[in-house]
Amino acid sequence: MNEAKFQAKLREYAKLIVKIGANVQKGQRVRLQAGVDQVLLTQMVTEECYQAGASYVEVIWECGEINKMHYQYATAETLGAVPHWEEERFKQMTVDLPVRIFIDSSDPDELAREYFFCPFWRSGGNDQPLMLSIELVTVFFNDLSTHLT
Repeated sequence: MNEAKFQAKLREYAKLIVKIGANVQKGQRVRLQAGVDQVLLTQMVTEECYQAGASYVEVIWECGEINKMHYQYATAETLGAVPHWEEERFKQMTVDLPVRIFIDSSDPDELAREYFFCPFWRSGGNDQPLMLSIELVTVFFNDLSTHLT
C-alpha cells in the first residue's frame, strides 16, 4: 500500500473513531490517550474531534518502554502515591465528563518482556499490524463509512 493510500485509509479510520465510535458532539471535551507510536493517527483523530465540534482535545501520551522503567525503578511508596494534580484532574473529569478515546497498539505482553520497542508506524515492517487492523476495520465498517461524508 503506498503512503497516500495508507494516509487516506487512516483518515477514514480517524473519522470512524470520532463520528461513529466516540460520537463526539459540539462543545464536548475529549480526552485522547495514545501510544507514542501513533502520532499520525492521533493527529488525525484530534483534527476530526475539532471538526466534529469538540471544545478541547487533551492528548495523553503513553510508551510501554517508559512505563516499564517506572515499574522497575520507582519505589513502592512512589508507585502507591497519587500526585495532587493528578487527583484533581480526575475529579475535574467527573465534572466535564469528556469523551474518552484510546488508541493503543502496544503488545499486551510488553511489560513482561526484558526488551521493549516503541516503533513508529513508518519503521520497517513494524507498521503491518496497524495497517492490517485499519484495513480490517475499514472493510468491516465500510457500509458505515458512507455516513461519514
